[in-house]
Amino acid sequence: MTSKFSVDHKDTYQYFRLLKFGRVQPERLISHRFGIEGAPAAFRMLVEAQESRKIIVYPGYRDSGSG
Repeated sequence: MTSKFSVDHKDTYQYFRLLKFGRVQPERLISHRFGIEGAPAAFRMLVEAQESRKIIVYPGYRDSGSG
């Protein structure tokens, strides 16, 4: 079981406008960051869906996965 959320172009446009005018602070929504080597742990966390809000996995990030 995995979770996902899909939006359409209208939602995306509205979100970009909120970003542009400083109404949304995306860095506050990201609860965990992982480097590519942490991808297995990130996916486990996603499936468990207990303590995470948004999980980001990207190359070059050097951290143990804590927010």
